[in-house]
Amino acid sequence: MKINALKIILLFYFVCVGCKKNINEPSESTNESLFPYKNYSIGDDGNLIFSEMSVDDFQPASDCAECHQTHVNEWEMSPHGRSLTNKFFNNCLNDVKEEYGDEFQKVCFQCHTPANLIATPSISGNSPQVGLSCDICHTMTQTSNGTVTSPDRLVTNKYYLNPGEGIKYGPIENPEPNINHESQYNPIFSQSQICLPCHDLRNEELETEITFTEWNRIPGLAMSGTAPCQQCHMQEKEDGTHSHHFAGVDLSYEVTPEDDPQYENVLELIQTSANLSFQNSDGNLGDSIIRDSILVIPVQVESTNGHDLPSGTSFNRDCWLSIEIRSENSSGEILYQSGVLDHFLQLLNYRDSELTFFTSFLITEDGDTTNDIFKADDIINYSLPGMSKKNVEYSFQMDESINQIWVSAKLLFRPIKPYLFNEYPELQVNIPIYTIDEIEKNIQIIN
Repeated sequence: MKINALKIILLFYFVCVGCKKNINEPSESTNESLFPYKNYSIGDDGNLIFSEMSVDDFQPASDCAECHQTHVNEWEMSPHGRSLTNKFFNNCLNDVKEEYGDEFQKVCFQCHTPANLIATPSISGNSPQVGLSCDICHTMTQTSNGTVTSPDRLVTNKYYLNPGEGIKYGPIENPEPNINHESQYNPIFSQSQICLPCHDLRNEELETEITFTEWNRIPGLAMSGTAPCQQCHMQEKEDGTHSHHFAGVDLSYEVTPEDDPQYENVLELIQTSANLSFQNSDGNLGDSIIRDSILVIPVQVESTNGHDLPSGTSFNRDCWLSIEIRSENSSGEILYQSGVLDHFLQLLNYRDSELTFFTSFLITEDGDTTNDIFKADDIINYSLPGMSKKNVEYSFQMDESINQIWVSAKLLFRPIKPYLFNEYPELQVNIPIYTIDEIEKNIQIIN
């Protein structure tokens, strides 16, 4: 089963996808056996065979607003709240249905609107599910495994949910009683595993979108349970509740970045993902350098991420160093440049040996690059691993007449490579380029 990535895999953009285990068995987690879940079965064609759940068991988010208006407001502007209504998602979904048939949309629905896939249709005719609504998470009782695509099955996700019983599960150990529902503490809500199966995806054995696995591989994080996904993506507020913006790196692209309600949240998250410094393993770059015919400028990129940079569909994202060296000051003559774009939609030249970049490339069986995970036979990953460092040196010829230079380094991030939006120019113009970190320095050249 082959599916075009520009029309399918980008549908996972707003909800990425886990670790490779048996998808039919619940993963082990503290006290999970104490909580029930409802069974269901889906055939190889993606059609529901039976389910102990009805769509009516899942309450719409509007029901939650009476007591949790702030959370609902945050959710509505989040990638979770827009997972089914996002314009780009629906453009791609229509293309998929036209080319491959309606049944292929189920590949996308397993993360974008799972209740409508795993529960029997509404008896009342209502459809309360708008993408990933509150009950998808807050009726979850056990963690899932990651998504592993199969050439023989359309739907491979497995959820462990207990909707329709008047119980909401969450991370508060002693929840206050209320008249609307019973509240129960479940420890999985403080674990990164609760983000599975929709934040780790393998194409059979090939690691294509493995955000959870990247976190899981950082020494100490998985074993200690420190720095779970929620620490950055659901930050705790002063009142002890957590943000429900679920900020990642993508916006809607339907308005200018600054006009998107998620912009400030995304910007704050991105600007805490890495730091730059003028140094290498030998130490910091000083304020003066002894004159030589070749000048060497060291730059260190230090990740503060709990996963790779970039992550998710890393093969669709750009991250790179922009270096500029001028004589005297920031207005002086350009002596050296690398990674400096003429305009914000310009493509990076990955064949430039002097360009420092972080991304990945999917490779077909024939050795070509692709953005289709189902055609990918290999992946070449140049992403920066979480909590790691990369040292780079830039060298150029030094003119004898120059006595002072100005050096600028920026770590830039573009969530979508522009050519992926060639069919959607109205969205393409709204692709932002974020500055993760920037540093500059004046250096004296001494004889």
